[in-house]
Amino acid sequence: MEMTVSWGELSSSFGNLAAEIDDPDFAGSLDAISGLCSWLASQKELSKALYGYSSLHTLFITQTPPHFPLHPSIQQLMVEPDKAGGIVFKFIDTNIEEKRWSRRATDASSAIARLKGFLAQVGWV
Repeated sequence: MEMTVSWGELSSSFGNLAAEIDDPDFAGSLDAISGLCSWLASQKELSKALYGYSSLHTLFITQTPPHFPLHPSIQQLMVEPDKAGGIVFKFIDTNIEEKRWSRRATDASSAIARLKGFLAQVGWV
C-alpha cells in the first residue's frame, strides 16, 4: 500500500499538530518541520523527486514512493522534533544506529539548509 502524502498536506498536518501542543519548544519544532514541508512543496523539482509521509510527530523522506511494509533496503531520512525546540535529522541506511548520519537544526531556515546539504552529500537529487 502506497502512503505518499503531498508536501502541502504534510505542511498543514505538522502546522495543525503544532497548534495543538502546549509546550512552546515542541510546538516550535513541529512548526519548523511544517516550514520544511512548505519549502519542499514550493520546489518544483524536489517536490516531484522526493516523497514524504508521517508517523505521529515524525516526517520521513524517501527517493521512491513508500509502499508498506517498507523493504529493509529502502533508505529514508527521518526528521523528528526535538523536545528542546530543534529538529533532528537521521538517515536510516543501516540497522546499526551508531553508524547512522545524524544532524540537528534549530528552525525551518536551518532545516532547509541541512536538507540541502544532506541531498548534496548523499546524491539523492
